[in-house]
Amino acid sequence: MENEDSHADTPEYATGHGVAADWEVVDGVCRKLRTAWIPRADVEKTETVDVPGAELSMDALGALPDGPAAEAALRLLVERYRACQRGP
Repeated sequence: MENEDSHADTPEYATGHGVAADWEVVDGVCRKLRTAWIPRADVEKTETVDVPGAELSMDALGALPDGPAAEAALRLLVERYRACQRGP
């Protein structure tokens, strides 16, 4: 896992509260801000990273009997994520 904030280089010009915010950037400058009732986002395709020992199947996670079982199944994933955020 890499230690990076995938949105660190993405500017944010507005935040909606109860409604989405949208904007237009021309020549690197935000020229229009507006509200949008139906949010729109361009999301890059991602690939799942294999974490040996961590359950990542939504079918398997959905079939777990209770919260403690889900916590146990996801514990290694959370530990690896925290270690990634701390960095080397």
